[in-house]
Amino acid sequence: MSQENRTSRRQFLTRSAQGAALLGIGGTVGYVAGTHRARQGVASNATSTAQPLGSFRTGAARPRGIAVGRDDRIYIVADRNLASFANDGTPLGQVTLGRPARCVATRQNGDVLVGLARNVEVFDADLTHRASWKSLGNETPINGLAVAGDDVFVADALNELIWQCDGDGNVLNRIRRNAVGAASPTEFFSLAIRDGRLHVANPQRHRIESYTLEGGFVSSWGERSRDLAGFSGCCNPVSFAMLGDGRFVTAERGQPRVKLYDSNGQFSELLAGPEQFSANAQASATETGTGCQTGGLDLALDSRERILILDRVTAEVHFVG
Repeated sequence: MSQENRTSRRQFLTRSAQGAALLGIGGTVGYVAGTHRARQGVASNATSTAQPLGSFRTGAARPRGIAVGRDDRIYIVADRNLASFANDGTPLGQVTLGRPARCVATRQNGDVLVGLARNVEVFDADLTHRASWKSLGNETPINGLAVAGDDVFVADALNELIWQCDGDGNVLNRIRRNAVGAASPTEFFSLAIRDGRLHVANPQRHRIESYTLEGGFVSSWGERSRDLAGFSGCCNPVSFAMLGDGRFVTAERGQPRVKLYDSNGQFSELLAGPEQFSANAQASATETGTGCQTGGLDLALDSRERILILDRVTAEVHFVG
């Protein structure tokens, strides 16, 4: 399903001179062995045969994003809060933020990056505040973060671009998506870095795109389809993560599903289906005029490559291995 399509894309890098209370109920995570393959081409109402590895309740109000950091600590952003949990779901701490948080990511040194409406806040692994990056602009909602060495890539769905910043938040580049590719709802703009490539979810075009770190288009895969191998609804996938071998884990809203694809975008496995996220599905079904804002799942991976699924409606974290 992966395809090269350089003739329909151009390099679009432009340089810029611009430079809970969360808490919780921590549950104990159980471990249940076994995942089973789902057949490709099954209709969108197919149920997952994969058994989850457990879950825990965060107690968070309006959860938005999840990340895993050093020592497999789990970080959740929700409304104006950042909370941390041990890898079994035990609450470790929380801090209050000045503005509602929209996304979260971690660095190898343990730092936690929190995307707010206009800027990024930096905390250490124990949630001590370290730095406030300068604003990227009054009309810059930060919807996603990805770390590549010292650099941080910041997703800005409203302006349809990705900011590349250095470790202190100074703007290095702006990767602006062209008219053909500009199609992310303001709530969801997921990024990942793997093997020197910037991977970007394009929900309204039902695909994932890959770019060089300088902004040159490389490839894309995915299609709108009610079959299990495709992405259904108005805007999917809303989140994704990448395993160490290059495989993609994707999350969808509407009929919430978590699926596994190989490194070329070929469907492999249904990991979790709508029956496991009934409240989330209902929230999306009753959405009125907000435009792909409610429901949804966010994804993260720990050092053992367990998949962590944050249900943005129930505020539960589910584990799949």
